[in-house]
Amino acid sequence: MTNKIKVVVADDHAILRDGLINYIEKKSDTIEIVGQASDWKELMSLLRSNIPCDLALLDIKMPEGDGLSIVEDIKVEFPDIRVLMMSSFSEEEYALRFINAGASGFISKVDSIRNVIDSIHDVVRGRIVLSEDLRQKLTLERINNVNTSSDIEGLSNREFQVMVQLGTGQSISEVAELLHLSPRTVHTHRYNILKKMSWRNNAEMMFYVIKKGLVDK
Repeated sequence: MTNKIKVVVADDHAILRDGLINYIEKKSDTIEIVGQASDWKELMSLLRSNIPCDLALLDIKMPEGDGLSIVEDIKVEFPDIRVLMMSSFSEEEYALRFINAGASGFISKVDSIRNVIDSIHDVVRGRIVLSEDLRQKLTLERINNVNTSSDIEGLSNREFQVMVQLGTGQSISEVAELLHLSPRTVHTHRYNILKKMSWRNNAEMMFYVIKKGLVDK
């Protein structure tokens, strides 16, 4: 087949990344892996090198940046590249954020190997792809931002990003550097998060982030 789907794979866990690439190369003659990256910075450098790419298959959380911001950047700089996310985190909390940021799919690492080839083909055809357990949790109305009601969905994407980073125990200055914001802006976001979520302090924020599985324990 001459017109293979060209895919870039990014995951900071080398063993998982290599295993995924090997599986795709062995099981599919319609997909070509054209590049790989181990962090967000490396991924963006790879895409900016004008490498031919139809789809970016990305781990949700890697060093050197924030996944949500990177997906938004990809859709601005490379609007023709489809984005398919993989996650070992609590998908329900993340999925809507990434879909609304421009991702075309969100699959769990638990079943990504089993379904990744079909998922890639579906995304390239223009479909929104969700893993089986996530499809059972989310309705079409929620994907389209209709009838959302949980407190966390009241947070803006930036507030959500700040919450996750502060929830790991990072300081305001560290979060500001990671998200390319001023410390004052992060402090304002923190205030708004605490108010919207009815939390008294960062400790309650950290407890929530860990309980929901939004970060590595």
